[in-house]
Amino acid sequence: MAMPYDIGEDLRLLKIDVHAHVFPGYTEEIIEAKLAHMRRVGITELWCSAPIADGRIAPMDEIKHYNDAVLEAMRMFPDAIRGMCFIIPSYFKEALAEVERCLDAGMIGIKL
Repeated sequence: MAMPYDIGEDLRLLKIDVHAHVFPGYTEEIIEAKLAHMRRVGITELWCSAPIADGRIAPMDEIKHYNDAVLEAMRMFPDAIRGMCFIIPSYFKEALAEVERCLDAGMIGIKL
């Protein structure tokens, strides 16, 4: 006979949301609300990026501004938010410099 499923047991396991977003203009209160929802289901970390996904090739200064929003969220919630550097690869050297800047600031990966 199969044992009944116990969701409480699963909630005790480490869970990471690897596809989360924070954007420019997000306040500490908005991010805290997002974190409260993640905690309710047992998620311990959000791996966040701020992609510009409206069908255009955004200029590098805008991409940096979006990445800065992720860095700010990481500073506000260092135990819960890990950053993923958003870049557009066609920028080549500028994109590489942005990746280096973001990784040096504590981000853990890249979002293309």
